[in-house]
Amino acid sequence: MDFVSEEALRTGADLHFVHVPQLAPGLSGPFDVDWEAARAFGHHVLARASADAHELVGGRITITHELVAESRGTVTDIVARSEGARLVALQHRRLTGIGRAVGTSTTQGVASRSHAPVVSVPASWQPENRHHTVVVAVHDPAGADHTLRTAFTLAGQRQDRLRVLHACLPCDGHGDEGVRRDAVREDRFRNALAAQVQALRAEFSDVRVEIEVRHEPIGSALLRGAEHGDLLVLGRRHPRLPLAAHLGPVSRLALETSTIPVMFVETVAPVPVPGQRVETTTSPGQTRR
Repeated sequence: MDFVSEEALRTGADLHFVHVPQLAPGLSGPFDVDWEAARAFGHHVLARASADAHELVGGRITITHELVAESRGTVTDIVARSEGARLVALQHRRLTGIGRAVGTSTTQGVASRSHAPVVSVPASWQPENRHHTVVVAVHDPAGADHTLRTAFTLAGQRQDRLRVLHACLPCDGHGDEGVRRDAVREDRFRNALAAQVQALRAEFSDVRVEIEVRHEPIGSALLRGAEHGDLLVLGRRHPRLPLAAHLGPVSRLALETSTIPVMFVETVAPVPVPGQRVETTTSPGQTRR
């Protein structure tokens, strides 16, 4: 709630809550009775979410909510409503068993298919623990133009510094030879990134930028590199992959383990849509997602 409210205030976007009713597993009563109970619970969740948001935004933005009447599946419902939105926000909880499988697959499905950027906010995240840093992960500078621009924009809006993070496994070799090869690869990456960063620095002159190269597996590099950040930005698919392609293993790992919000953005610029809003969803399994 804190994240989406701050984001809506920062960008001037409206806030729209969506709840998809779901029957709790193991119910044995009449379907109509159980379904009405699920709808009543949905209305309660939406009312509470709207009230909490009103307290945080103080009438400065428009807040609306929607209970999905005819669901075609949670992921499909959310993706359909993402068209025209500025951002889709989902809460990610550390679940176990069936709850973990359902919750994670929903988040992954929305993140891979949404028409708008998607941010997954860990339920344990606290807005008070700020580092004033946006972290963006870049694997290949050749396909990172839009991801970098988005990260610069976010850092500028937040008045935060920007850390560009790159990871690669240590080179084979012992002693000085291994160190030398690592240094060569690091210089190659920095040189490849230099032109893009320089152009964006000129456009976003207030954003302080640092480049960090970590010689370790990318999964652990992301987690360590984001420890002192407030938002992790990832390109959600390789630019040559089709829309709605599944998230890759690195994105899934970040989604599962990150302790800070993770935003998935396109690696290529989407066609702008007027009248965008911030979209957030709620469901019995993942409240205020």
